[in-house]
Amino acid sequence: MSKWFLLAMYVFINTNVLSQDKTEWNLDGQIQLRSELDGRDFSDKTYPLTFATMRTRIGLKANISEKVSFYAQAQDSRIFGEEPMVTSSIKNLDLDQGFVKLIE
Repeated sequence: MSKWFLLAMYVFINTNVLSQDKTEWNLDGQIQLRSELDGRDFSDKTYPLTFATMRTRIGLKANISEKVSFYAQAQDSRIFGEEPMVTSSIKNLDLDQGFVKLIE
């Protein structure tokens, strides 16, 4: 699914750039790092499991005209130590939200 999303974004950006209109582009993003402690075994003899997660979001907003705006946001969620390399696995990359807003 991420290949289709990237292809759609590429086509969308290039058609607007080539049409020479006054499209306003905004880029936003978030990075969330979180440590978690899992002590569900209720035993005082074992240490609880600890791990860290990271969520990254990148969004692109385009005001195509006064009446049309577009927004797409991709998200990647990882647990540290799960994959050997970030670039080797893109199964966690997904479209978080995307919409076209039409104003009357």
